[in-house]
Amino acid sequence: MSMMNNKYIIVLLSLVTLTWFAPEYSAQSKIFSAAIEGSYLTPIGTLHDRWNATPGGSIYFGVRTSEKWTWGGKIEYFKYSDMNEDKLFVSSTQTVNGKSYVFKVPLTNLSHGLKVFGLSVNAKYNIVRNDFFEANVDIGFGIYNWTYNRNAHDSLKFNSTIGDTSYTFTAFSNMVANSQTDWSGGFSIGVEIGVKVIDPVELTLAGSYKNIVGELWPAAVYNMENVSTFQMYDCRAGIRIIF
Repeated sequence: MSMMNNKYIIVLLSLVTLTWFAPEYSAQSKIFSAAIEGSYLTPIGTLHDRWNATPGGSIYFGVRTSEKWTWGGKIEYFKYSDMNEDKLFVSSTQTVNGKSYVFKVPLTNLSHGLKVFGLSVNAKYNIVRNDFFEANVDIGFGIYNWTYNRNAHDSLKFNSTIGDTSYTFTAFSNMVANSQTDWSGGFSIGVEIGVKVIDPVELTLAGSYKNIVGELWPAAVYNMENVSTFQMYDCRAGIRIIF
């Protein structure tokens, strides 16, 4: 199945879900919602060994199908590119005058990033609702297209002084570029709070755990372990319109 077919299938499923549940409340007003949110995605586990937190964004459209449930679809995008320098380094063993020395060498001129585009179906279950705010449990299931790129690295040299003598060492040479692209399923679960500002506008605050079942290959020379799933905390804030 092609990537484009996968994208069309998830969009179609979202539309079918909304159409299936919408008739129950079609005669009522203000059952629809649209939102735009900014995210701050903090990687955890082995994903955090490669990158620091990054911003992201999403667009959401939903239909309230009962007093408790709202079903919707979300499009989101984010990119990890800020390297975790505390975790990524080269361990280099050098021999001087018959004695071995181990150096922890910071990586320089390395660029690598993970771009993610996602489409998901989200179910929100209302816990509290009054004239001022509402609180929901938010569960999402989706499909994510992701691309990982790492640039080529000709060589990594470093200087060190042993005794009174300064040396220039080569940690490695000729590391080739690497690229991966795939589609992966994923899910999220969290809580959301909506604060009413002025009809029909609400401010939203949310936090969730997100897991995308993708795999990044290891690179031992860069101290990169295999990443079997992309795990992260997703903190979001945005504006929602109820109509």
